[in-house]
Amino acid sequence: MRQSTNKILMIKPVNFSFNKETAKDNLYQNKSSKSNNEIQNKALEEFSNFTSILKSKGVDVIIFEDTNHPYTPDSIFPNNWFSTHNGTLCIYPMFAENRREEIFKFKDKLIDIYNPMQIFDFSKYAYQNSKFLEGTGAIIFDRVNKRAFCSLSKRADKELFLQICKSLNYNGFTFKSFHLGGEIYHTNVMMSICSDFIFVASKLIDENDRENIISELSKYHKIIELTSEQILNFAGNVLELQGNEGKFIVMSNSAYNILSSEQKEVIESTLPIVKVNIETIEKIGGGSARCMMGEIF
Repeated sequence: MRQSTNKILMIKPVNFSFNKETAKDNLYQNKSSKSNNEIQNKALEEFSNFTSILKSKGVDVIIFEDTNHPYTPDSIFPNNWFSTHNGTLCIYPMFAENRREEIFKFKDKLIDIYNPMQIFDFSKYAYQNSKFLEGTGAIIFDRVNKRAFCSLSKRADKELFLQICKSLNYNGFTFKSFHLGGEIYHTNVMMSICSDFIFVASKLIDENDRENIISELSKYHKIIELTSEQILNFAGNVLELQGNEGKFIVMSNSAYNILSSEQKEVIESTLPIVKVNIETIEKIGGGSARCMMGEIF
């Protein structure tokens, strides 16, 4: 089993805009004075450039195009509603009602393409139990070592997390983390696991959990410590992929620019860095490069 894949799903936006439902606890979203049409056009430009760069590196990019109805302003972030695991497809319960519509739009299409041997569909818990677990936003999978990490929040239920870990035969580790005076809503804001190292802002982890989590993370990987300011610039929201010339890491321009020269040297001694300009998507959507890519394993 590899940590990274050469095949991903991305959703082409048609109505990208500020999502009022998710802004209640996503502290990284920002309103804009631009019209929704201007925001959508800029997001589409950034998306198209992003996918072109990935394809030029040899990544197999599957693109689904969104529809205007029902209204799904965050569909550009598909990693929150599904994950794949060597023939197993997991579908997750989403917190915002307008994000649950993404599952109805795209699930059957994904099943047709992926042809899973088994499906774990947890999406019903959003309606039946008001419990949520937002995919690889909430869960950081260490696929090689069969371990998973989750920062608990309204969008990351502990019981569901442990249930999915049991279903996939993973060891699960939970913790709490805080930033900007509130709960971190998605684990992948402050943590990313690559083959050789882990990006993590350990100082944002609750003191009661910090020592144990860092100890576990350090067992198999080198730690790249991130600061609060670097998290604000999405330096934790990165992803390792496989290309024609081997592994590389994808991050936004803002993430790259906020890294220190020492951090870049450590990363680039192992992996080339591929940068993408997604400034509008980051600012309005409160998510970055990793959130835009749903991995196909």
